[in-house]
Amino acid sequence: MKYITAILKVTICVLIVCPAGAMAQAASSPTSASSSVAAPAGVDGPILQKALEANAKGDCPADLMGPGLLEACHQQIAVIQPMLTAKGKIIKLDFLGFQQFPGGQAEMWRVTYEHGSQVWGINVGSDGKIAGMGTRDQ
Repeated sequence: MKYITAILKVTICVLIVCPAGAMAQAASSPTSASSSVAAPAGVDGPILQKALEANAKGDCPADLMGPGLLEACHQQIAVIQPMLTAKGKIIKLDFLGFQQFPGGQAEMWRVTYEHGSQVWGINVGSDGKIAGMGTRDQ
């Protein structure tokens, strides 16, 4: 599982140009919406869920993913699909906050499955497609 996690960390870092270790930092200490200044709730949970459900079926949905992520998905789906299939159906998503990356801001989500959970970061471009996403397995 460490290998899968490393691949996914590299994918999000490459696609949204984050520095090494940013995904680990984001997953362990995302900006919380409970700070003294009210932050808006995340809006990209539904697109994240659709992408994860498609990936669990072995699909890389071109209607959801930008070109860079789509290419990375095709290269990694053989590793991603069994990981997500083992987790089972998605039970719920909880918005954790935002993480700033050099390539833009990512929303951080805890995804709870039938058999475990993961923290996912997602960055959606102005075209409405996912520019980058990645996880740190929990």
